[in-house]
Amino acid sequence: MAISREKKEKVVAELKELLAQSSAVVISDYRGLTGQQMAQLRRRLRPMNGKFIVAKNSLIVRSLQEAGHPTLEDMLQGPSALGLFFGDYAQPLREMTEFSREAEALRIKGGLLGDRNRDGDSFGYVVDRDREQARLARAPEH
Repeated sequence: MAISREKKEKVVAELKELLAQSSAVVISDYRGLTGQQMAQLRRRLRPMNGKFIVAKNSLIVRSLQEAGHPTLEDMLQGPSALGLFFGDYAQPLREMTEFSREAEALRIKGGLLGDRNRDGDSFGYVVDRDREQARLARAPEH
């Protein structure tokens, strides 16, 4: 279903605002996720200052451009959803990564940490690194 130019402009403005406020943006392929799984992911991210949004790729690219971010067009192939994290991104990023392991239909393609472009494997590395640092901080010293 085609959406009007006015509606597209509104979506771009809203996405641009969210992108400007976000500390991390995760682009994922959500093909195969059920509506119930998407709702579950949104519920899990909400208390951590995270959002999960589905939008047309062309509108995402335009929003990224207008917000001054890299467009990430290489990652925006096929159905795409955005994980947007505000403030400290470690916990919502970990939650989304764990969700993608549980619900194999969600595939993290990559995104932005601050202004740095990252591929999907980099996000997994960041989560594993943060988990290891937390474990070491809790370990008793000898």
